Amino acid sequence: MLVLRNGMLLTLTGVVTGIAGSLMLTKVISVLLYGITATDAPTFLVATLLFTAGAFITTLIPARRAARLDPTVAIRHE
Repeated sequence: MLVLRNGMLLTLTGVVTGIAGSLMLTKVISVLLYGITATDAPTFLVATLLFTAGAFITTLIPARRAARLDPTVAIRHE
């Protein structure tokens, strides 16, 4: 659970930083876009959900592996 929580905390930090950065650069972004505005809410929502889901899945794999490990075996290995 600790691995999953730390991974998702990093993901949340990255998503918030990315959204703030893209909102600050709307004038630069608007030149490159065709058909949508630089602050299109559905686009931000879909991108955020896709990145968060991808990060959750890639964080879940090591979290499940760590949860299956016996703590006494891990301590003896050190």
